[in-house]
Amino acid sequence: MVVLRKEENSNYGFSIASKTGGILFSSATYRTEEEINELIEKLNTGFEDSFRIDRRTDHNGRFFFTLKNNLGHIVGHSYLYDSEPGLENGIKNFKAALL
Repeated sequence: MVVLRKEENSNYGFSIASKTGGILFSSATYRTEEEINELIEKLNTGFEDSFRIDRRTDHNGRFFFTLKNNLGHIVGHSYLYDSEPGLENGIKNFKAALL
């Protein structure tokens, strides 16, 4: 489920939630709602062709992923996970939420 949000500085962003309502992913901010809607449309129709998931760890050893577009720009990032299996399950749920 995609949840649009308007930031205090008049920028826009979105989150992707699991079926249970947990936040799986938060986008970077964009200047217009139109930019967000175009990005969401690309996520829903051409995910595999237009985006890449990078698996990462933070300085505390927790796992997360970033989503990059085909130009290499970071579109957003995931929730932090305590284990690699948790991260992989999060990626699976993220992809399922896009369908």
